[in-house]
Amino acid sequence: MEYPELYKTQILKAIESIDLGKIGQVIQIFKGARAHGRRIFVCGSGGTDSMAAQFLCDMVKSASFNRSSRIPDSGP
Repeated sequence: MEYPELYKTQILKAIESIDLGKIGQVIQIFKGARAHGRRIFVCGSGGTDSMAAQFLCDMVKSASFNRSSRIPDSGP
């Protein structure tokens, strides 16, 4: 199997392994936090710090659509 086919197979396998029920649970936690004015902290160290910052950016762009941002500051 050539690399592109192997890569595609691995990506599809990873996507199929996603537990949509758990994703739904996380969505409900986020919705509940927003509805009750609560905070969700995202943090990392080193490389995971940039991953946490990107996650926060994605959440602000997606979850704040047509709403005011609930994020007062995303940096130290």
